[in-house]
Amino acid sequence: RAVCECRVGILHLHAHTPASMPRCAACGREGKNADLFAKAQLAKPAGERRCKGCTAAASSEENELTLEENDDELILEENDDDDDDDEPLVLEENEAESDSSDDLVLEDNAAGRTSDSEGPMLEENEDGGSGGGGAPSAERADALRAEGNGHFKVGRVAEARAAYGAALSSLPLGDNAGRATLLTNRAAAALKATDWTAAINDCTAALTLTAIGSETRRKALFRRATAFVEVGDHSSARRDLGELPLDDSAVARLRRTVEAASGPVRGGGGAAATTAASEAAGAASGRAGGRRVISCIAPTTPERHLFHESALYRCFAAQTHPHTELVVVDTGPTPSAFFSSAEFEDRRVKYIHQVGHMTIGEKRNVAIAAASGDFICHFDDDDLYAPSYLATMLAALDDAGADFVKLSAWFVHDLQTGATGHFDAEAGMPHPSLAPLTEQFLYTYGFSFLYRRKLFPAFSFAATSWGEDQDILKRVRGGGRRVALHRDRTGICLHNQHGENCSRSFAQTTVTLDTLRASPLGPLLPALPLIGRALAGGRRVEGESGVYGDKEVRSDNAGGLFCWDSQLAARRGDGDGTLTAFTEWLWSGNGFSKARYDKLGLARPAPPQQFLERNGSSAAAAG
Repeated sequence: RAVCECRVGILHLHAHTPASMPRCAACGREGKNADLFAKAQLAKPAGERRCKGCTAAASSEENELTLEENDDELILEENDDDDDDDEPLVLEENEAESDSSDDLVLEDNAAGRTSDSEGPMLEENEDGGSGGGGAPSAERADALRAEGNGHFKVGRVAEARAAYGAALSSLPLGDNAGRATLLTNRAAAALKATDWTAAINDCTAALTLTAIGSETRRKALFRRATAFVEVGDHSSARRDLGELPLDDSAVARLRRTVEAASGPVRGGGGAAATTAASEAAGAASGRAGGRRVISCIAPTTPERHLFHESALYRCFAAQTHPHTELVVVDTGPTPSAFFSSAEFEDRRVKYIHQVGHMTIGEKRNVAIAAASGDFICHFDDDDLYAPSYLATMLAALDDAGADFVKLSAWFVHDLQTGATGHFDAEAGMPHPSLAPLTEQFLYTYGFSFLYRRKLFPAFSFAATSWGEDQDILKRVRGGGRRVALHRDRTGICLHNQHGENCSRSFAQTTVTLDTLRASPLGPLLPALPLIGRALAGGRRVEGESGVYGDKEVRSDNAGGLFCWDSQLAARRGDGDGTLTAFTEWLWSGNGFSKARYDKLGLARPAPPQQFLERNGSSAAAAG
């Protein structure tokens, strides 16, 4: 498709490509405008033609880091300059800093969403950009990699990072060499954006792959060392530089920078020199070398295997905190095809499979015992965690000097109905009668727990699949440990309701999906259809079990999420009427699958008889 201007003066997309439209061989941009191509470039063969932006990028000033393409990989080089050969390698500063005002902040009194304004769940590839939705495709991954290279060469760093991310999502599972290349390329883009932690994370992920080529490995080590220098972690930079050849001028300059700050760098002479020592250090305890490893733990079951790659692993691999591991504990007749595949090579992941049944609490205990980090983070497989999630939660724990941190506000999405909301305990409950529930909401919902590993085994999870989160928090608080709270109003976590949850959700404020798309969670939203398909099955769970003797409690609020503001609007501002609707919804069973209580091994609680007499209808008549 080519963008052209029609006679009415409006830009349209037309399904043709004019034969006379010149195209840049580097970035793919098209047009005859003199501002896009120099006359000399227009005279060149199509395969050699470069737009003005790409031409300028190819002739960058001396001492500036440049990118060249070789074998589909981006190579960071430093132009030689005989006059200042002894100067240390320094990355150029970004011309403009990011504006913190761009962070998503909830507006007060957000407009409610009617049930027919959105579909019941996100469609695939609905994220709208250079997305990675759909089935894995080597061809699509190659095209997105080339798109990212083109963006990078003309300085469009954000677009390059997005394209590389989409390429990673499109890459077939077994192509670990291609995965290493894309991660290393994205790390180069992160360096240009001065996003040091993202660069470290991507390089670390690339270096865990045994299929990584020697040249790609060299680049990943150098880029990670560069980022370590920028964050002041000279010990880690020294380790990486010790594996790089001494005759590389850029490496030599970076070594001099590190040596000036912390003493001589030992080693050098190639990747084989200290590979074993480096890998051992990377797998060691989070205390080694001043590192702070966060162990993400994820209990799972066979019906969730469908989204292990697109949701669970993708959220983990995207985290910007540089030192992480993922411990997955799975029970069922067959192991996860993704995590047990011989082609899966991320050595940060520990996958434990057992045929016999274990409760959620027991799985968490097994995962903690297998974890090697200083901190444990609950990383539930059916929820989404933005790239900054671990770093944000660890900072909140540090700031409070606490042993335990969880969210006090969070976003929630109902995969059965498409409703999305935001709960905020610090904003207060919207009706006086709901105030006693604040404590319950605050100190349950274990999907957002992060805590120090040293709490265990003195504190361990109860052997149950319901209430184990509430129980552990009660005992931790009762034991005098400090629990901190983090208020998420920007979108670092999305809790999903689907009918197979252990609890349902309440939100004061309705949120649109456009709000989520604009948040840090936006790139992860294509995983929602798979989670919904696996757990919600595209159905609305509307309370078939809400029968108590000869009475049935019914609710017009389908699904597992009750958004107060939309229900209040439907009742023309009647707060007491909305409270009644909320209570009816609670006892209706809406949002839980039909056999949920049986699966949890729980007896279904019954509402007070007075409530049934006043609000229940005849079960026979309802039937």
